[in-house]
Amino acid sequence: MAFYRDMGSASEEEIAGVLRRWRLRVELYNDPATARVHAAVQEGTAPGRALSVVLREHGPR
Repeated sequence: MAFYRDMGSASEEEIAGVLRRWRLRVELYNDPATARVHAAVQEGTAPGRALSVVLREHGPR
């Protein structure tokens, strides 16, 4: 229903962006790697560092 709400409330100029966002969302939800990455993040075993850690290291700008 959210798709139809977004499409119904979008202006002609915004429709392409709404369609793009929904297409990317569908691709993300259908990608089997998404579940693995989410599980790794929750377990703390994902590669990389949290954004909050990086921001603390670099301090305020």
